[in-house]
Amino acid sequence: MIPAGASPAAEVGDGPVQEVAHGVVFAFEDGNELLARWQMDGEDEFLQLGSVAEQEEGALVETVDVRAQPEWQPLLGRKIIRVGTAWHVPWEGRPPARWSLRVEFEGGRSVVVALGEIRDGIAAYLPTSVVVLFEPDQAHAYVVPSSETSAWGGDCP
Repeated sequence: MIPAGASPAAEVGDGPVQEVAHGVVFAFEDGNELLARWQMDGEDEFLQLGSVAEQEEGALVETVDVRAQPEWQPLLGRKIIRVGTAWHVPWEGRPPARWSLRVEFEGGRSVVVALGEIRDGIAAYLPTSVVVLFEPDQAHAYVVPSSETSAWGGDCP
């Protein structure tokens, strides 16, 4: 599911990428949901992880059913086998903050949700919107100056 402001997937470089206004909701068969969205705390920008229920009351979020979108279809119903994150330092002297989330599924598919936008046909850093990368090569190629790793990030324990 993708909150309001989702662009249709565009072919960018090695495959499709989507730009969304705020974030992505992963809805699971057991009823649980994981929300990955951009967040600001003062001047620090980061990708916040939480539940939809934890979202501020009255927040304007419209969800879009992605079951018919070809980029999402290979991921639906698949077991998650690995998760990774990438961190950045938004401002000198500030603690590290998450800027991307990678979810890997059985069958070799993955999706990366990261702070960014589509600019001139490629993913570019913009802390107030989110890009969804469907190909590992896209995620490995997407880097921001404030991070030591690409959007692919490192595995979570």
